[in-house]
Amino acid sequence: MPKKSPAKIIITTLTVLLLLSALVYLIKVKSYDPYVRKSEYGLLRNANQVSPAEYAELAQTHNPAADSRIPEAAIEIMEEAERGDAEAQFTVGKTLLEAGSYTSAEKFLTRSAEQGNIAAQKLLGDLYYEGNIITQDYTAAAKWYKLAAEQGNPEAQGKLGWFYMGGIGVEQNFLQAYKLLQQAAQKNVVFAQTLLGILYFDGSLGQPDYPKAIKWLQEAADQYYPIAQKILGDLYASGTGVEQNYTEAIKWYLLAAQQGNTEAQTALAVLFYIYKAGRTNTSGNTQLDQQEISHWLQQAAENGDSLAEAALGAAYYNGDLGKPDYQLARKWLERAAEDHNPKSQTLLGVMYEFGTGAPVDLKKAKELYIQAASKGNMTAAEQLKADKFK
Repeated sequence: MPKKSPAKIIITTLTVLLLLSALVYLIKVKSYDPYVRKSEYGLLRNANQVSPAEYAELAQTHNPAADSRIPEAAIEIMEEAERGDAEAQFTVGKTLLEAGSYTSAEKFLTRSAEQGNIAAQKLLGDLYYEGNIITQDYTAAAKWYKLAAEQGNPEAQGKLGWFYMGGIGVEQNFLQAYKLLQQAAQKNVVFAQTLLGILYFDGSLGQPDYPKAIKWLQEAADQYYPIAQKILGDLYASGTGVEQNYTEAIKWYLLAAQQGNTEAQTALAVLFYIYKAGRTNTSGNTQLDQQEISHWLQQAAENGDSLAEAALGAAYYNGDLGKPDYQLARKWLERAAEDHNPKSQTLLGVMYEFGTGAPVDLKKAKELYIQAASKGNMTAAEQLKADKFK
């Protein structure tokens, strides 16, 4: 049996460590931002189809009757808003957002919100949180969410609960977070169901309560919320709170991956790669595993996931996706190394040290090993002990 080269031994060892550490990383439940949607400032049009530009002009001139080009309907709504009608103020304010007249929009929305308009309060909370249109202010966001939540707005309850959970704009308070998330979750707000599941899972309310965590995560996952699906995959992959079941983990990872969740895409490929737990056809042919590994690693890597970039590079180097392809291995390892992934820096250093898929370049190899060793990579630290690097 032919002996493996030193480079091959190092690469193989690093690949296993890389993928195992990737799986450990991926099954950690972290804080999730419920703002996974894009801003939802859909144009609110009245029955007379007043355009955003017309509202903007009205707001800027403050003398709508003087311009015959302004439709009568727009004049009426603006006059109602100026007289203090909260619904008209919200209508004008939201439409001004579409027109790009942000200062005027904030003025009308604030007037409406101060009169208790729930939609205006919730929208102002979003605007202050996101900071894309008006200056970001978490305290102001929490204030408006609180007012909307007190009037029973489910999304505001969920977002304020998330603020209390993370200490965003308010003092961290898990009990208050629980109360608000519970209210929103019961009204079928999927991100609140997910966050409530995390609260039960991580023991923020006391001892972890896995059955309740699974219940709420399942509620959200069944409604195709990708973050909940990814977390359920984590739990089944690690056997946390449920019996370890790779088939079930793959099912949830796959659903999240198909919606573009890069962590799920990477986790899915890692499961196929390490545990060979992928689906097979009726003849038992495992070729589908390789196709799945390649597809999901590629998807996650192209979406910028550094773990996927590293794993894909290692897979191409080892020939795990067919014949070894050192050029593609180098391409993906370089991307991951640029993202400061220490294992990729080490793998790439090996390629430059031994001239595999890259010209021998001891200076470059040493630089990469130093970068990786500074982040605690022991393999890189050992490589630096060689006489050639002294």
